[in-house]
Amino acid sequence: MEQTWLEKAIRKKHINFHKYEYFENIEIVGRGAFGKVSKAEWANRDMYIAIKSIKLFSDADEDTWKNFIKEVIILKNHRKVDYHKNIIRFYGISKDPTLNEYLMILEYANQADLGLSKQLADISNGINEIKGVIPYIDPQALKNNDYKLDKKSDVYSVGVLLWEISSGRPPFEKSINKASMMLSIVSGNREKPVTNTPLEYQSLYIRCWDDDPDKRPSIKDVSEKLKKINPNHKLQLKLSSQSFRLTSSDRLTSSSSNDFSMSISDELEEIKKMADDKINNKVSNNTQDSIAILKDDDEKIIISEEDHKFLSILVSIFISSINNGNEYYQTAINLFCFIEENNKDPADILKLLTLTQEIEYHSCIIGLCYLCGYGTILDKTRAFNFFKSSAENDNSIGYYFLGQCYLLGMGTNVNLKMAFSSFMKSAESENIAGKCLLGYCYQMGFGTEKDDKKAVEWYQKSVQGDNSMAMCNLAYCYQHGIYLEQNCDLAFDLYQMSANAENSMGQYYLGCCYQEGIATTKDEIKAFELYEKSARADNKLAQCKVGFCYQYGKGTPKDEEKAFIWYRKSAEAGDIIAKNQLAYCYSAGVGVKKDETKAFKWFKESAEGGNVSAQFNLGVYYNFGIGTKTDKVQAKLWYEIAVEGGHAGAKERLKKLLSVK
Repeated sequence: MEQTWLEKAIRKKHINFHKYEYFENIEIVGRGAFGKVSKAEWANRDMYIAIKSIKLFSDADEDTWKNFIKEVIILKNHRKVDYHKNIIRFYGISKDPTLNEYLMILEYANQADLGLSKQLADISNGINEIKGVIPYIDPQALKNNDYKLDKKSDVYSVGVLLWEISSGRPPFEKSINKASMMLSIVSGNREKPVTNTPLEYQSLYIRCWDDDPDKRPSIKDVSEKLKKINPNHKLQLKLSSQSFRLTSSDRLTSSSSNDFSMSISDELEEIKKMADDKINNKVSNNTQDSIAILKDDDEKIIISEEDHKFLSILVSIFISSINNGNEYYQTAINLFCFIEENNKDPADILKLLTLTQEIEYHSCIIGLCYLCGYGTILDKTRAFNFFKSSAENDNSIGYYFLGQCYLLGMGTNVNLKMAFSSFMKSAESENIAGKCLLGYCYQMGFGTEKDDKKAVEWYQKSVQGDNSMAMCNLAYCYQHGIYLEQNCDLAFDLYQMSANAENSMGQYYLGCCYQEGIATTKDEIKAFELYEKSARADNKLAQCKVGFCYQYGKGTPKDEEKAFIWYRKSAEAGDIIAKNQLAYCYSAGVGVKKDETKAFKWFKESAEGGNVSAQFNLGVYYNFGIGTKTDKVQAKLWYEIAVEGGHAGAKERLKKLLSVK
């Protein structure tokens, strides 16, 4: 339970605890689903602080606790990582004994949902005048009255307008409480994309309304992106002449930093016109049940309305799976299950995707089909080419997959510098998964100098986007004290979050925690359950662990045949430990008929992959001619390699070999 972690962290002094009695003149400045936000005086420090509460009653759901813990983790560690200047100081935790509420004690700095006291007061005096303007105002101005609006503020407003153009309605029109609207906006909440809106159009306005002004594109970039919007989408807009404009009475100037202000550039009307032309005129209805997609050469491709909707959903599943932190094979499984659940022929879907490959993300999905051999033959080279084509069109997920290909040598030679460069471009395009793998490159020194600090930075950024793989990687850093202070309790909780998000690697490492009793009570049955769940999601590390559990009866009844099956599955997926274990099965007849030739083959593969035990075993096989011809030179070589790797018995074997004349 998450509150157990919090109480444990306080008890072990991982998080500072402050007595509630030291806080005076507590004044509520806002409420939300999490609890409430208050301003208070810290009596023994002579300063104002902000208090953010979360209720500890039994009805506090898992997601609430997950978000609360995630926020505590991020705030607690921001001093070790160079975060954005606007992140507030975290002082620790307190608890209101009368209400049984945990409280976060934070710097009172007029920021986010903790710094709206003045704005909230202003609302009661003049909210009617600014009712229609709030959604268009740069959140930085809502957080800080002294913030000076600039061109980036205009871009934010443009982003909101672009969303409005696609939806045909004003933003946050259902909001009644203006204070809640402001709290929601400064907390990062935005309107949801309208169904069937072109994905590249969605991406554009989402970038425009990024909370960080430095991450917003320029007006020129917006204009150029609109020009490049792919025409191969069907989009029916419901526009009114008032839906995208502020009235003259609403339009404010940026002359005073004390006003809620915005200055819409002269290019805004051109952008609106461009959006109308580009979106309305690029996809035409052919019949009631079909859609005509116009290619760049004005060639028409006719697809059914049903197919169009199906592909739109397929793309949404694809993007969501990648951003959630799933490995490419799990993403493939998610897509393929959806295709089969809808009784579609995989080959037909691939043909349809190929026909419409100019549509954003379609090339990536085609590449994934070739990478996994679904609906076609397995062809990693063609997969690489489709990913490369997508990346050349500046698609962030295309860069992500291209980086994977260079990192793992899929369809091309391993090129760590190109992998790093691709992940960097993906991350800079705000792709959540790209940020995670960029952090991994920094951690491992792939294509760049090893930099644990930057690794943690990028993992943290990806975790803020709820990427389950980043949660797992950050947990690993906590567990092993990589840049961060070692904290197995936090590691365990992050592994659990990752596992709960169905991340196979998170499930694997959480299983390791239960197996070894790391930050939890040792539980081999629970460990086996997690390993098995991860293994069935094609995680090769977990598959090897399941084999181990079956071989030795750890957390499950002993079953050597099942052990052999899982070792073979993991070995065929490339796990070097599983290759050694599979070789042992063939050598000793564990779960399979004894076969020294096959044992030699798998020992050799594992040894060449760097497994020390396999290197020693291979030396033995060469020395005594088991499963291969006797070769004392090779035996000596592999014994020496095993000695260098620290194998306990290799030194003695080498000594005996050299003593024989």
